Amino acid sequence: FVMAFLFAFGVYTSAMLLEINAQKAALQVANDNLKQKTDALDKSNKDLQKSNDELAKKTKEAEDNLAEAEKQKSEAEKNLAEANRQKQIAEENLSEANRQKLIAEQNLAEANRQQKIAEENMRIAQENEAEAKRANFDLRVKNSDILANQAEIYLADGDRYEAINTAIDALPVDENDALPVNITAENVLIKATGVYGDN
Repeated sequence: FVMAFLFAFGVYTSAMLLEINAQKAALQVANDNLKQKTDALDKSNKDLQKSNDELAKKTKEAEDNLAEAEKQKSEAEKNLAEANRQKQIAEENLSEANRQKLIAEQNLAEANRQQKIAEENMRIAQENEAEAKRANFDLRVKNSDILANQAEIYLADGDRYEAINTAIDALPVDENDALPVNITAENVLIKATGVYGDN
């Protein structure tokens, strides 16, 4: 009985050892599979982390680029606003310059008109002056004839003093006087003073 028991126990023990070894082998395989999956998961996690890092880097670059673009856009908008302001000022200056030019042209036209009027007035004044000089000259010639005739009357009446003074008044004042020599007055002077000419 003991022998049978020992045999049975040995068989049972062997079976148990085989079962244990089989379970250990299965456990080893499971551990190996788990390690492979863990390694794969670690690799996947590392790859994912790397991807996340790359994504974060690219996101940061994109955000920086967007911020720079927004900054440049803001600067461009400021520059555009300034350019429009300068353009408006230039247009206003041009408009003012055109207005001033128009005023200057109008002033020039008025000045030219006034100059023409002044020239015409000058011409009329010169003509009037010349006419006045001619009229005065003609009047002096007529007055010279009248005085010469009056001097003849004084001389005929025997009033030599008045004849001489009147005849002198009928003659030119000096050699620069344009009044022509009145022959009648000259003859009265000759007769009244007793001085005879060359002829």
